[in-house]
Order: sequence, then structure tokens, then C-alpha cells
Amino acid sequence: MGTAHALGLNLFWAGLIIANATGAAGAAVFAQVAARQLGCRTAGWRALALLLAFPTALFFSAPYNESFGLLFTALALAAWQRNSPFCAGLAALGGSLARMTGGALAVAAVVDSALSRERYERPRTFAVMVGSLGGIALFWGALWWVVGDPFAGLKAQAKWGRPELSWKNPFRTLESIYDPVLPHWGEAVAALGVAALGVRAWHKRGAFWGVLALIPVAQLFVSGSLLSGHRIVLASLPAWIELADLLRNRRRILPVTVAGFAFVQFLLLNRYVHWQFAG
Repeated sequence: MGTAHALGLNLFWAGLIIANATGAAGAAVFAQVAARQLGCRTAGWRALALLLAFPTALFFSAPYNESFGLLFTALALAAWQRNSPFCAGLAALGGSLARMTGGALAVAAVVDSALSRERYERPRTFAVMVGSLGGIALFWGALWWVVGDPFAGLKAQAKWGRPELSWKNPFRTLESIYDPVLPHWGEAVAALGVAALGVRAWHKRGAFWGVLALIPVAQLFVSGSLLSGHRIVLASLPAWIELADLLRNRRRILPVTVAGFAFVQFLLLNRYVHWQFAG
């Protein structure tokens, strides 16, 4: 966006085009990952429809980091499936540079390696761990260079109403569900639903996929608030694969679910555009 502005192009159109092109590429790669994981091309389409219809998937089309997180995380998962360490590590680096939730790849890889103890998996585990943590380290280093504080991003969250890191934060997260000023019932439903799908992913597809789905939910509880929870859980990509698997033989429920998601997304989009951000 900065380059487009420097060239005299419209900053806002550049943001929309970049985000949509990146999000479309990420969605396509994710559909392939889902199809390979479930062994069915149709399952890939189901997972794609469920992800893009989800209420907060609108952020894949907005000038946010989400589309980059989707693309690089999906590329990392595709490389993981192929057992391609270099590509997996490079994509994991991009995922962590895009969003902090990209660090979930490192945790998932380490936990999976510790439980499986398969030697042939160690190179890709090491590559994903180095790439994922390296992206976070580069981001913190850039903050240190620019503003003199590597944790400025975490501290800035206080401006959004999130408390500082504390052992009390998981309890504060639960309290935020029924906050009298700004309740987070919708975020709670999304987080708990994704958590349940993450547990299923762990049981059916292994620790890597389960942990990857659960880490964004865990990050919410560490933060002390469910604020933006329904957007953060978009990073739990294995959850949408599990949901697609759950609905594989439910031909009537699937279109109703997709339509319901899309309708709520329309309502959120209307609120964000006309009232919350611009109003």
C-alpha cells in the first residue's frame, strides 16, 4: 500500500485489491489442503464455502493482515502435507510476519513431533519451528528498531480494552462474555465451537492439526478478553476442515449453515461499514 501511494496510486483501492487477491489465493490453497486432508475434492469445496461464508471472513477482503495470514498458513500446511521442510519453513515465516497467530504453527509442530517421535518428520518440524518463531522475532526486532520496544504491539492492546498479561486473564476472558458494557456472546460461541472442532481434529487427524486449531482460542484466553474473538478464530484453519467433514453427509444442513453464516456476515459488514468504522 505504501509503494502504491508512493507511485501516485489510490491508497485505498490498492489495499482492497491486494487483500482480495491475496485472500483468493490463500482460499484456493486452503481448499486443496482440505481436499488432500479429507481425501475428497468435494470436501475441499465444502471447507472453502464454510470458511468464506463465516461471518468475519469479510476481513479476508478488507485491508487487514488476515488475507496474508490465510495465504501463508495454507502454504505452510500444503508443504507440511508434502513433507517439504524448506517450503513449510518459508511459508511459516510469512505466516508469523502476517499475524501473531502464525506462531501456532511452531507450537503445533513441536507438540506433534514430541508425541509422534518419527525421525523422518524432524526436518519439517525444525523448519516450521524456526520459520514460525523467526517471523515473530523479526517483527519484535522491527518494533525494537522503530519504537524502541519489542513488545510495543502487545502493550498497545491495552488501548483496545485488553488487560496486561496476568494469570488472572483466563478468568477475565470468561467475565468478558457477559460484560455489561460490551458483552461478547457471539465471540464466545465462535471460540467454543472452534475449540470443540479443534479437539475433534486432534482426535481424528493428529496433534499437529488439533493444536493448530486450538492455539488461537488459547491466545484469546491469555489476552484476558474475547474482543475480536470471532475474527481471531479465522486462523484456526483445521476447524473448517473438521466442520466440512462433519457436514459431508448432511446435504440439507450444509446449505443452511453456509446461508446462515453468509447472512450474519452481511449484517456485520453493514454494521462495520455504516456504523462502527465510518459512522
